[in-house]
Amino acid sequence: MTQPVSANIVPLGPDSMSIGAPTAPSPEFAQAFATQATRAATVTPMRPSEAEAAISDAYRSVFGSAPSKGTLAILVSQWSLETGGGRAMMNYNFGGIKGRSPSGHSVSYATTEGSGDATHSLVDSFRAYGSPQEGAVDYVRLLRDRFPAALSQARARNPAGFVHALKTAGYFTGSEKAYTEAVSSTARTLAGSSAEMAVPSVDVAAFSYQLDLAALRIGSDPSDR
Repeated sequence: MTQPVSANIVPLGPDSMSIGAPTAPSPEFAQAFATQATRAATVTPMRPSEAEAAISDAYRSVFGSAPSKGTLAILVSQWSLETGGGRAMMNYNFGGIKGRSPSGHSVSYATTEGSGDATHSLVDSFRAYGSPQEGAVDYVRLLRDRFPAALSQARARNPAGFVHALKTAGYFTGSEKAYTEAVSSTARTLAGSSAEMAVPSVDVAAFSYQLDLAALRIGSDPSDR
């Protein structure tokens, strides 16, 4: 696997959390928690074959069975779009997922939201993981728990339906057309058979993988995790 590369980005601290009685934590505890809950923003590049293996293993861990070839192709295609083909993957975040990971870690870096004249840049907080296995499992669980309609479309080997369900549920803010073209064409290539996909092929030249990288509209509410 390609080795992680430290990025010159300053992480933001996590939002405060309370468990049990609403008692204010001591300054010492708050500082200790902040130290544990933030990670350095780090580029963690992966090859497609590595991402495919990690997502397949995570799917099996979450559901107890392996994904079909067509389903896996769609999920890997989304990973490719969200991470610039794996070259711009940050802290093993497979889906550009905002907020904090189940272990409470996050980093902050610049991202782009919207499309067309509404496109704008901002710095936001994203989930951070200590390993590709941790990141892949959280990605699959997120689809299961927050985007079940999209997961159903992936299981039906329908890239366009998968993307539309994500857009409808607020997963990304960019162009649905560009996102659909990217995921559909890559999924068909990965699946290796027209019978594995439910939609016709598209013109790969019509989009760029760097266009409208999506950002999840999921806050740091514990219920999101």
